[in-house]
Amino acid sequence: MTLPSDLVEEVFAAAGRELVILRPRDAESLLDEQAFDARDEFIPYWADLWPSARLLARTIGARALRGRRVLELGCGLGLPSLAAALAGGRPLATDWAPEQGPHGWDIEQSVQLARELKPLGVDLIDVSSGGMLPHAKIPLGPGYQVPFAARIRREVGISTGAVGLITEPEQAAAIVANDEADVVLIARESLRDPYFPRRAASVLGAKIEAPAQYQRAW
Repeated sequence: MTLPSDLVEEVFAAAGRELVILRPRDAESLLDEQAFDARDEFIPYWADLWPSARLLARTIGARALRGRRVLELGCGLGLPSLAAALAGGRPLATDWAPEQGPHGWDIEQSVQLARELKPLGVDLIDVSSGGMLPHAKIPLGPGYQVPFAARIRREVGISTGAVGLITEPEQAAAIVANDEADVVLIARESLRDPYFPRRAASVLGAKIEAPAQYQRAW
């Protein structure tokens, strides 16, 4: 995917400084037919991530980070790392890219990170390879991220959430039943079918209670 030509300038305040950033005007400028047809999983998340990145960057920029290490995973935006650097931190920003060798991120490093996070009180890890780097080689298929969640859960003994082309109730139930993850996190399927939990409950024979406000339409 080529860089969009329609860029706008944004001035972002962080750690008492101002960053001048060139960014896409909107999400539509990042989409093309090839993105839809050939690499569905790499359709840009920019529209959803950018507001969160700005909020996180402002929070990080307000902290006293001088000399402290800051790790940003899934750094397709990188703004939090820039804010950490301005606040005196020593940021390391990386995304899933095992073909980059020591400069990328892979499952081995994810397992080690999970081992370090567990004693700090982290209860659950949402496991995804990110998909923010266009050149990253991530084979696609139903449940393609699940093995990562299963390995971290098995080797670290920490709860994990599984993602990645999980589209059917039976598929989601099997992941939990087989101890590959503790929860299944539904993303794009919930956009296609906002009532996925209700449909899944019907297929799996589970009973769910509707909020009082919804009961007349349930």
